[in-house]
Amino acid sequence: MGVNSQSKEGEGQFFKERNNSNTPQALYNPDKPIFQSIVGLSTYKILDIGCGDPPRLSWGVTNPNQLWVGCDPAINLQKNERLIDVSSPFKGGIKGKLVVFGDIADEVPQFQPDIISLVSPNPKDIYDENVLSYDLEKFLRIDSKRQHLAIVLDNITFQAAQYRKPAMERIYRWMERFHFEEIDKPTFPCEFRPNSVLGPGRSTSIYGERVFKKRFF
Repeated sequence: MGVNSQSKEGEGQFFKERNNSNTPQALYNPDKPIFQSIVGLSTYKILDIGCGDPPRLSWGVTNPNQLWVGCDPAINLQKNERLIDVSSPFKGGIKGKLVVFGDIADEVPQFQPDIISLVSPNPKDIYDENVLSYDLEKFLRIDSKRQHLAIVLDNITFQAAQYRKPAMERIYRWMERFHFEEIDKPTFPCEFRPNSVLGPGRSTSIYGERVFKKRFF
């Protein structure tokens, strides 16, 4: 059964088969109706921007009601492929739903994730507003439920040293624009284990929580 004709029953069968695999696999580039039905079946949702090629999982989504959505334009897989392997640092227990889009975040169908994360993004891309852009506004929650931002910047590459400070300035400007406040590491319902192509190393983590405050002008 192809992706375009996949029913809800078929989706459930896919995730059942995927969870029985030794290697985590994600549904690749599902069409909008299928993606929206998956979102509707999920109570906790994560958008992981720039997840890498191959995709790397940084969140231990162990609950079937949790959804991880990774996206990266660097992913070079045939458009008709239905599944894609995902690199995971977690030893088993990945029972959540995994979806990957081989595109920039702005091309991912709209939904409201509980967490927006970026793990080791190129700091120059942040400075150039190619990653953390105003186009992400469509993913911001409009209800009163908390929404978190998790960004892990590496401190070991040449570009990290050159662009770290201006990149952080861009991050804080974006957070202020969209009412995120920097906080200490929050308690997430699933383990956060940054899984970068750079491997273990020095890093700077920034966490934010979206808050709404009455402003007086």
